This record gives sequence, C-alpha cells and structure tokens, in this order.
Amino acid sequence: MSSALQNFETRVFRVFRREPPSGIVHRGAFWLFLSYLLFCTVGLLPGETGILFQILRWFTLVPLLCFASILFFRWVFGQLLWKLRNRLIVTYLLMGLAPLVLFAVLTLLVAYLFSGQFATLAATSALHNELVRLGGEDREFALHVAHALAARSKIGPIDLPDFEQQTRVNGQDHLQLSASENGRRLELTQGRGAQAIEGLPTWVKSGFQGIVLDRSRLFLRAVESETVDGRTATVVASLPLKKETLNRLASGVGSIHILSNHFQAYKGNGNPGGNPTNASSSPPGTRSQLNTENPDAEDLETISGGILPSAQNFLDVPVEFFAPLNTVDWRTGKPQSVMLAVTSRPGLLYHQLFNQQLFTTSLQTGTVVQRILIGVAILFCALELIAFLMAVRLNQTITASIHDLYLATTEIDKGNFLHRIGVKRRDQLAALSSSFNSMAASLARLLLEQREKQRLENELTIAQEVQANLFPHAKLSLKTLELHGACRPARTVSGDYYDFLILSETQLLLAMGDISGKGISAALLMASLHSAVRAYRFAGEELEDARMPSGSRRYGTQLLESGRSTLFETPGKMLELLNRHLYRSTQPEKYATLFLAYYDSESSRLTYSNGGQIPPLVLCADGTIQRLDCGGTVVGLIDDVRYEEASVRLQPGDLLVAYSDGVTEPENEFGEFGEERLVDVVRRSRRLPLATISDQVLQALRAWIGEQEQPDDITLVLARQR
Repeated sequence: MSSALQNFETRVFRVFRREPPSGIVHRGAFWLFLSYLLFCTVGLLPGETGILFQILRWFTLVPLLCFASILFFRWVFGQLLWKLRNRLIVTYLLMGLAPLVLFAVLTLLVAYLFSGQFATLAATSALHNELVRLGGEDREFALHVAHALAARSKIGPIDLPDFEQQTRVNGQDHLQLSASENGRRLELTQGRGAQAIEGLPTWVKSGFQGIVLDRSRLFLRAVESETVDGRTATVVASLPLKKETLNRLASGVGSIHILSNHFQAYKGNGNPGGNPTNASSSPPGTRSQLNTENPDAEDLETISGGILPSAQNFLDVPVEFFAPLNTVDWRTGKPQSVMLAVTSRPGLLYHQLFNQQLFTTSLQTGTVVQRILIGVAILFCALELIAFLMAVRLNQTITASIHDLYLATTEIDKGNFLHRIGVKRRDQLAALSSSFNSMAASLARLLLEQREKQRLENELTIAQEVQANLFPHAKLSLKTLELHGACRPARTVSGDYYDFLILSETQLLLAMGDISGKGISAALLMASLHSAVRAYRFAGEELEDARMPSGSRRYGTQLLESGRSTLFETPGKMLELLNRHLYRSTQPEKYATLFLAYYDSESSRLTYSNGGQIPPLVLCADGTIQRLDCGGTVVGLIDDVRYEEASVRLQPGDLLVAYSDGVTEPENEFGEFGEERLVDVVRRSRRLPLATISDQVLQALRAWIGEQEQPDDITLVLARQR
C-alpha cells in the first residue's frame, strides 16, 4: 500500500516536472491538498451530503495551512535566502527595523516607569508634608500642655483654646489628640476624639511621625514630647486617612488609592477591571471577600481619593503605578503590607513637574521643552531612515559571512578568544563559521583553564604564606621551659594548629589542635580558631582594670588579677568558650580537636584540658610516660559541653610531646608508624636540642612514608622542663 502511494505521488509530481515529496511535511501537505480539492468538489452537491463535505473541507484546511506555512518558510530560507545578496538585504531590513522597535518599546517603558515613579513620589511627598505639618501642630500642643502642667499643682482638665480654630483653619475636622504624663493620661477639655487613642505603645519614641495601622484603619500620627520645669508632656496627634484627606492631598496628582494587604482589592473585590473606588465603599473594619485563605488576618479598607482629569490629547493616557507604603502596626511597631496606587496622566505630571518654582515662566517653558523634544524625535527618525537606506544601497554586494570571518580572525589575533560568529542559518558558509567558533571556543577554554590553574596556585601560595605567619616564628621559651613546634602540611595549607602565648615572664599558654578535613576549609577554620584564642588574650589585656558585676558569669570576660588572666589559668573553661564559638560560627559537620595547657614556671605546674586531641605524652626523666587525657569531647560539634581539667608538676628533664594524628597514622607495607616508634625516636635523642629532636622525628616519618604522598598534616610540639 505504501509503495503504491509513493508511485502515485511520483507520477503526479513528474507531470509538473517537480521532485516527488520526500519528507512527512511535504507528503502530508500533498495529500491534504488532494483531500481539500475532493471535499470542495463533493461539497457542491445539494443536500446534507454537500453540507457534510463542506464541514470536512474546513477541518482539512487548517492542517493544510500549517503544513503549507512550514513549506513556505523552508522555500524562503532554502531558495530565496541562499544567495548572500538576498541575505544581506533581509539582514539590513532587520538591522534597520529592530532598533526602531526596541527604541520605541524602551521609550514607552521608560516613560511609564518615570511617570509612575513621579506620580508615587508626588503622592508620598504630599503624605510626608502632611505628616510634617501634623508633627509641627503636635509639637505646639505638647508645649502648651507642658506649660499647663508646670503652671498648676493640682491635676485637672487642660484647655486647648486654639484646638478648634486651628483644626478648622487647616481643614482637619477629624484630628484626634491624646496627652499623657509619664504614662498617665491627661484630660483635654477641647480634645475631640482624644479617647480614640488608647495608650502609648512602648516602641513609640518622641518625635515619631508616620502612617500607622490602628484597629484595621490607617492614620497619620505624630508623637511629640515637651518638658517645662521638669514636667514632661507627651501628645499624640492622629488624623484618620479618609477620602476627604486624600482628596486634598491628591490635588494636581490624579487619584490616590491606599490598598489593603490584598493587591486584588484594587480591582474591586476580585472583579477584574472593576472600579478601584468601589472597594472604598466598604465600611471601615469590614473583612475583604478576598481574605479567605487566612480568616484570622486583619483586613484594611481600600481608601480612594482625588479625581483623574480628562485627557488633553490622545497621548495623555492614564498611568497606574504601585508602590509600597511604609506603615507600622500601632500596637507592635511591626511593618505592615500596604500598597499605594496612583492613577495619573502624563500631561498632569508634566505640568506638575514644570509647575515647581524652578523657572520664571513654568508653563511656557514646559511647552517649549515639549515641542523641542518632539522635534528632536522626528529628526532622529528621519536620520534613522536615511542611514538605513544608505546602508542597504552601499552594502548590497558585501558578503556578510566573509566579513564576519575576517573580523573574527582579527579578534583572535588580538587575543580576544571570546569572540564568536553568530550562526543563524544553514548554508555553505554557516558550516565554516561553526567550525571557526568551535576552534575559538577550544582555544578560549584551554587559556581559561590555564589562567584558572595559575590563579589557584597563586592564591594557595598566598594562603600558605599567610598561614605560615600564624605559627610562632621567634624562638619562644621561659626560664624553666624550652619550646619548639613544627608543622608540615599535607597540601599547600594545613588544618593543624599550634601556638605559644607568653602571658608573662612566668606564664605560658600552649595550644595544639587538629581541624576536621583538609585543604582550604580546614585552613580557614584553623585561622578562625587561632584568631579566637588570640582575641581572648588581647581582650584580657584590655580588661585589666575592669570589674565584673556581682553574680555575672566569670568566663568569657575574665578579669586580670595580679597581672594574670584567670581565663588562661582554667583551660577547661577556655575550651568551653571556644567550643561555643566554633559551634555557633561553623557548619554542623565542622569540628576540631584541641589541647590547651597553662604553665606556671613558679610552681612548674602544667594545668591542661584535652578536647578530643590525641593525648600528649610526658616522658619523665625517670623513664615513665604520663598521658594527658583529661578533658572532654571534640570542640565545635556539641553546644554547652563541659571540659575537665588536670595538672601535672614537671620535673627537670621531663619532656612534653604533643602531636597530631598525621605523626602516628602514616602507613606502609609494615603498618602504621605508631606511637611506639615515635616514643623510641624521641627517647634516643631526648638530650639533644628540641629542634634536633623534631628533625629526627620528621626524618623517620619521611623514611616510613617513602615515595607515597603525605596522607595528613604533620604537627609536632615539644616542651622540656629545665
């Protein structure tokens, strides 16, 4: 059946001297066209048969048009645009029309945004000016009440003789006043509506001016305090935001709508395209029909005011713009979600802009500027058209693809490997452009990888230098104690930590730790731990003359007594503080092992606490070994951990050996290096200088590891009692 249909297609197309259809679209269009002709012919029959085939004709026409459109675009791009000259003509058409369209769209968008922003700015400025004026009046009332309090000894009603006249002159018939002294409400004889403001919230301070939400209604409210002869009076002036107030503020702007916390309220309670003023007709305090998802939430009424004037010309279209209105809840002081919607016209905003006292003849100047802008726009359009026609005429014979290739080779020669040729067609030169793009991308990728590798190496080198400065450099020691430390990172930077803090001529803090993980993350946490320990030391020096209040916690800000920091004398408490710091400032999976020891040369006593670190060893002069394992778990993994302390008295010749797991855990075919080998190496050279002992241990480790990569950071700290 399929071969018979293909034979029929071939015979038909040969009659018209065309190649037979080869694709699904081409064959589908052919059979749809034949079906359409058949239905049109049979549809000429009278009666129901003709009507039925006429209906089928329309059902066939729709897919036929779709297939025909696809074939037409294939013919256009495959036949008409195959010639480079035709492609250049179409290209310059697009180049000439696209900037005009984009410029027009951008102009309209900028005009809309500018008009909307200017409209909301004018509306918010009017509200701000009203608040400033309300605050000035409130300050006068507060001064009057303070004078009245200072002039009398007996508490009684306070007259506001100018209240009625002042509110009538300013058009504030709904102005409310409330006065208090030290939280005690004062009675005002002329303060209409004074009881409407119940109490002064704790968050409100004197000098407050803003829009507040009180009992699901919006108010312009100001709070001022004045003190006269030791009597401080606080007066709250409140003006409800009603339609009358917005009518007065919206003069010269258009219409202003203060929307509820539901944006759809502006559309008339969910009716798309509804009148925005309809929402304001709902009585104050009612719940919006839209607030069905959260029935416990308070709804605000939508307040509208002002009148949108008629258009001056066909370009003077309405402009609607929204902006958040800064409001606070009067009871809690929290921000509330209220939107300000302003509907204006460009002509109204234009006159509003040039009506300011910036020019001598504002309206005439605005008209002149408007005409100049229109003339410049017409001139630009003419120049664009002329430039387009000249470009089409002068570049009809230029081959765009060859020119693009020339520019691309020039850019590559300059070192711009990010340059690409835009390939948006399928012809004999597009394949060449695609090959060029692939070559340029490969070169750019290789150079980028090389630069990235070089940058990482430079950053790691800098990080290594910075970290090296964190370790003690000078040869530190006390009269009775020799010190030495060494760290060999497995990578560029290390996660191990050790430090010697000389507190005084007889006091020393020894710290050694191991950060979980390796590389940059461990090094950063090591630096954080190092800075925390150093910060506590400097904080202790600054607090030398401080005095702690009775009953306060003693660790965290310990005092210096007799020139010694009690915080460093108690390594357990210091570990608790460092544990809290790391737990709250690092990720949950990050932790560290840390050993802290406080040494006092006067008593030769070493007080220590071990936070999960491999217990350091004390090789006593008599040949015994003592492990310093008193303490607790690792640091930074669990909050509020307590660490125990212990102390040992060092005898002359006793050698303290503290090390990380990188010393004992390296393996070869014979197993781990182990603690026993470490002790043997140290014992054989314990009479030598500490630096020599450290070198002997490191040489033994290198010999044990061999040519393998160092598996972990190696840190060794030695201290010997003299």
